[in-house]
Amino acid sequence: MASGSAFVRRWALAAGLPAVLLLAGCGFHLAGTVRHLPPAMAHTCIQSEEPYGHLENLLRNAIRAHGDVVTESCTDESAVLAITNHTVERRVLAVNAQGQPLQYELDYQVTFSLADAGGKTLLPTATLKLQRQLAYSIYNELGAGRRQDALVADMQREASRLILLRLEALEQGVAAPAKN
Repeated sequence: MASGSAFVRRWALAAGLPAVLLLAGCGFHLAGTVRHLPPAMAHTCIQSEEPYGHLENLLRNAIRAHGDVVTESCTDESAVLAITNHTVERRVLAVNAQGQPLQYELDYQVTFSLADAGGKTLLPTATLKLQRQLAYSIYNELGAGRRQDALVADMQREASRLILLRLEALEQGVAAPAKN
């Protein structure tokens, strides 16, 4: 029995290894993964009104995961990723016959820019807008609050991923840098 399972494992490895090598060789990477950040971001400072907020921590961890250094304070040697604004707004989408809310729309907006160590704008101020819908029940307010928090955290994860993809586009020459 042991030799049969060992044969299956060897066969799966022999069949799977060439497929993995082919995918890696053609430049395949998972959608949404960032491969290269601009060289100017080798040392980066994240400037924000909320320096240790969820979005900022996600960005900090992702930049470090690429092997770049995130400094705690902005210096002459560090690029500046500025998060100038991020807000969450909640709008009522539907109400019941008594006028009580049944559904909300959550709007998350983040504004950011990137400058190199010399102050030259690499990515001009850009704004991302994300939306989610939240079903609401007056009988389960605690659960609705937790669900809203989870949706906001999800939008922040998506915003950090989209910001990093825009930064990668700078490295690939897709987005032209702004002129100072």
